[in-house]
Amino acid sequence: MKATFNKVLTTTTVLSMVLTPGAVWAADDTATSVTPTMPAATEQQKTPAFPDLNTAVSWAREQITQAKEMGWIGGYPDGKFYPLNNLTRREAAIIMSGALKLELPDKTVSSYPDVKVWGIKEIEAVKEAGLMLGKETGKFHPDDKITRQELAIILVKAAKISTEGKGDNLTIKDAGKVWPDAKPYVQAAMDSKLMVGYNNYFNPTDTATRQEMAVMAVNLAKVLEGNSTTSEQAGTVASVTADTLTLNGQSYKLTDAVKGIFNEKNAAALKDAQVKVEVDGAKNVTKVKGLELMAAGQAPAEGEPEFSGNVTLDGNHANVEGDVTVRANYISLHNLTVKGNLTVAKEVQNDFEAKNVTVEGNTLIEGGDTNTVVFENAKLKDVQAAKENVKVSFKGNSSVETVEVAKNAELAADQGISLPKVTVKDGVNALKVNAMIDELILPEKVKVEEVISNYEEAKNWIGKVNGEAHAYNTYTFVTEGVPASVEARELLSEAPADGKIAAEAFAGVQPVKVSLAVDKDNAHQYEGHVRIQPSNVEGVQLWAQDAEGKWWDINKTGWGPAEGFKLDLNLKTDVYVVAQEGTHIIPLKLEDVDKKYGTVNNVIAQKNFELKAEPKAEKPADNQDAK
Repeated sequence: MKATFNKVLTTTTVLSMVLTPGAVWAADDTATSVTPTMPAATEQQKTPAFPDLNTAVSWAREQITQAKEMGWIGGYPDGKFYPLNNLTRREAAIIMSGALKLELPDKTVSSYPDVKVWGIKEIEAVKEAGLMLGKETGKFHPDDKITRQELAIILVKAAKISTEGKGDNLTIKDAGKVWPDAKPYVQAAMDSKLMVGYNNYFNPTDTATRQEMAVMAVNLAKVLEGNSTTSEQAGTVASVTADTLTLNGQSYKLTDAVKGIFNEKNAAALKDAQVKVEVDGAKNVTKVKGLELMAAGQAPAEGEPEFSGNVTLDGNHANVEGDVTVRANYISLHNLTVKGNLTVAKEVQNDFEAKNVTVEGNTLIEGGDTNTVVFENAKLKDVQAAKENVKVSFKGNSSVETVEVAKNAELAADQGISLPKVTVKDGVNALKVNAMIDELILPEKVKVEEVISNYEEAKNWIGKVNGEAHAYNTYTFVTEGVPASVEARELLSEAPADGKIAAEAFAGVQPVKVSLAVDKDNAHQYEGHVRIQPSNVEGVQLWAQDAEGKWWDINKTGWGPAEGFKLDLNLKTDVYVVAQEGTHIIPLKLEDVDKKYGTVNNVIAQKNFELKAEPKAEKPADNQDAK
């Protein structure tokens, strides 16, 4: 008989059930909180834990008493325990929700048609937690019984015991009756003393009884108590699989919290890596405390994109709780949060890339040369460039709080990224700047033109030097009257050569007023010529009328003559938006036609505004019954 493991998971995934501290096991659905510690050995009680305790097998009586003292089990309304009764799925759900302290939903009707009154909230809670699901029929089958092999799966998962390499060495006489997918769990349960056999029989298809569950609850408590202790392990990565990490000759099971980092896809990047991990008592890796990457990639092939030869560690948005150090060439870090510091070490002499990386500590760049150290869509705090001639580039949506330059270097940033504060240390005399800098801090008595190697090119990208205004004013777009949504409309035909459009075309459309504002704390107004670049957003028209009465679709043609116009901060332009159904992101870009301002791509100011165009609301039909 082949019973699939998936069926076990969907029908009996109870995990710790009654087994963790905090739940009373009773038919009347009562629950109380208890202290999660094992009771000390005491003299045998004069009064039995239950009046029918003598009906339990002798080897279970002590554990039944312990389980009651711990508050894990309770009796029926008549005070008896009924140790030989079978355990149902409904009871398991009630016990599990109490044991795990799940929040009970405020529901009086179950999502399962066969669950009526007793246990509705608890069954819904375990369903929402993904711990117990219905069967293929869509029903929960609350009165179904649970077999011993199903319990083996449940107990081993609850205890987080590794099943690697288990299942093929079962020595029980009825091993042939165990489902193939359950064999590793049965062996793990027996090896860990969570469950025992009878005369070398496991009886996998027998229904579990209440007395057995009491014994297993006590056994599991001992395992969990051992699992609660953690230790720190450090060493060289020998191998990584989907479920295990081998470190210093010892295999550890991976928890979900670390599988984003430790997985087969990252095996190449983790080759010979030095790691520090937190391990619980069951040898499960629960945290990554530190990581040093030692495996190098390759230079990109001729004609291939930069970083295409890099070896990549994709963290899948997992965390490293401590520091990360990169000690080899051509390495990329993706989708990772570093709670400590990130160091690009001196061993790195070529490209390094960090994409979608957050560093909560400091970022120290000791490696690299004229090749690029790139941060794309990165969130950084304090960055220190401490390698001679290194180029540090910030791309995409990257943000950084401060940059300290300790050696001659190059700083570059995409349009839209501004470095709030750059501090230059003594001895730096050749800093190349291809980025907007809000404030530059120089050593005392050092002139900016003596430090910035491309000063004539970069002088207008620097807002302040040692607190004093330095560059042209900073300009920003101001848009007034942008509605939360507009009525979707068909786009207008292109304006004729004379630019004449009938005024009725914009009937009912409220214009958006567009103007420019200036940062008065900066130095002086820009005297060059500007114009608004075309946006070319699909499904949108931005109509504005010039001084000669001609209409122009700014989205398609831009605004202003090819030679540009002088800035006028007092001018407000009415822009009429016509948009097809959908949500549109519309960028406004002010271009420096004279190319004197010195910004990346000659864009002085840029602003995106979002517009939602919705279908025209249908007029409700008249109420024919209204009087």
